[in-house]
Amino acid sequence: MIGRGNLPSLNALRAFEVAGRLQSFSKAAGELGVTQGAISRQIKLLEGQLGIDLFHRTATGAVLTVEGAKFLPVLTQSFHRMAEAAAALHDDPGRLALGAPPSFGMRWVMPRLSRFQAENPRIDARLTITTDEIGDLPGFDAAVHYGATPPPGFYALRLAGERLIPVAAPRLIDGNPP
Repeated sequence: MIGRGNLPSLNALRAFEVAGRLQSFSKAAGELGVTQGAISRQIKLLEGQLGIDLFHRTATGAVLTVEGAKFLPVLTQSFHRMAEAAAALHDDPGRLALGAPPSFGMRWVMPRLSRFQAENPRIDARLTITTDEIGDLPGFDAAVHYGATPPPGFYALRLAGERLIPVAAPRLIDGNPP
């Protein structure tokens, strides 16, 4: 058990956060550049330090326990905040880091970026095209998010609406399904 004022191993916390977020010890090992066995050992260490099981182990993998599911978002947010704090140490007020989904970034942001930089030569604007969730984007000043509401803790400004329509080959419309 953890004594008052003591934190569990940071490596164990990170291993749990990545394994829980990716729902896979193997994928966590790949992201962290360690073996699957190392992930498993770190999580066992953390479970021992906390005195609870964070995963149910099954023949096909591991599933978060109720306690693990409660603990995971707190750790994810904490690691996100630490990454932001570390990035802020090196923030240059003349730097603008943008994140955008592929289609929007390539078709809307990229064509306007050179004009923005010409009009604002003291700002180094950088665009990262990403499919990651907005909450998983530490170090960005602004990002484009598809959805009706922003994730908790984010401020959103509606840029545009979107209208989706089905498109099908004429032979499918005429009632000849594949």
